[in-house]
Amino acid sequence: MTFDPQYIDHVLSENFEDAKALFLSPLMAVHYAHLVMLADRGIVSAADARTLRDALDSISVSDVRATPYDERCEDLFFYVERLLVQACGEETAGRLHTARSRNDIDMTMYRLRQREFILALVDASLDLREGLIGLAERHRETLLAALGRLSLTTKVRQRTVTVLAIDDDPAALALYRGALAPEGFVVREAASGEDGLVQARSEPVDLIVLDLLLPDLDGFEVAARLKTDPSTADIPILVITGHEFSDGQKERLNGQVLAVLTKGDEALRGLSAWLGRLSRQRVT
Repeated sequence: MTFDPQYIDHVLSENFEDAKALFLSPLMAVHYAHLVMLADRGIVSAADARTLRDALDSISVSDVRATPYDERCEDLFFYVERLLVQACGEETAGRLHTARSRNDIDMTMYRLRQREFILALVDASLDLREGLIGLAERHRETLLAALGRLSLTTKVRQRTVTVLAIDDDPAALALYRGALAPEGFVVREAASGEDGLVQARSEPVDLIVLDLLLPDLDGFEVAARLKTDPSTADIPILVITGHEFSDGQKERLNGQVLAVLTKGDEALRGLSAWLGRLSRQRVT
């Protein structure tokens, strides 16, 4: 069959490359699995099954991946079919397609590929979970030691320590929540500047941990509004951010925040030190 050159360039060639990258392994898996079924049910003889298995084994996946589209086959399925025919003959190769259709093959390939994507997503989620747990565990003693001293002073006042974390990074919020909530501290979370302002005004807060890069108001504007509002002006603010800024931007924060800390170990050490100072001030 002869195809139009434009159809070859813009459709068949691109489809062939995509199929090699995405569906070659699932296609081979489908062929092997179907051969097992045919042999197990006695649909093909043992001799033909061995011949077909040897033919499948002779196909080098790496060689197929390196093969450019050559116009003699419409797509990857027919290219692999041609290799099977070359390896075991047209009659024997045709027996591999007993009791199945091309649609059966395609839908099974799609499902196998989708399964790979889902499993990869699950694995990535588990890796992220383990990473966050490990990060929280490494800094557990640093942060909780100071908060433990702070809790002694607030128990006398019958109020739990509340930290308001304003950060649009889910990993940062998860770190605060995972480390502090199990120990009895209240960690309130805000993923935007506006939400942080609303929460700071709505209920008592002992400390605000503020990121500078937020999706609506930036941290500079949030800090300014907190300090000009009588209901929130006395709440201490620690800026914890990965953002590097100019002297002019630092000046904007002057007098409004306790400190500016870089996300990571420095931030957690600084937070621990500040909470220790606060606990001593409350005791006195």
